[in-house]
Amino acid sequence: MTEGLERLKRKRATIRAATTRLLTRLEDEVGKERPDSDKLREFLAVLSSKEDSLLDLDKGIEDVTPTDDLDTEISSTMDYMDRVLTWKVRATTTIGHQETIRDTPRVRVSDGSSGPKHIAVELENMVETLNRDVRGSEGVDAPQVCSAV
Repeated sequence: MTEGLERLKRKRATIRAATTRLLTRLEDEVGKERPDSDKLREFLAVLSSKEDSLLDLDKGIEDVTPTDDLDTEISSTMDYMDRVLTWKVRATTTIGHQETIRDTPRVRVSDGSSGPKHIAVELENMVETLNRDVRGSEGVDAPQVCSAV
């Protein structure tokens, strides 16, 4: 192995090790009951930077790798990048899911003394808010979009 190839592989090994530690932190956060979307975004930003570095190094390594070793090198590279891509998708999906949960209106149920009437009033208030938001976002007097159950 030439000295130039050895240097590229050592540099890649160092960045892969840092990337693996980051992926572990990302996996841990995604696995939580209530993942922190801001943390996930930070992890994704750092991961993208590391991915770019790895792609550059992989290209350099492939360019100087002897033809007989190229299949093994490309296979190893693809396996690692598949793991990176898998966790990028999982984190992005988790962020979307967390935002959906955060933005979903919730019905408050009191101690039960108000009963079904309280829930119906809450639903009517949510419907009014939804209709007002829809009319406001369209900039025109839109027809009623939703009605209470």
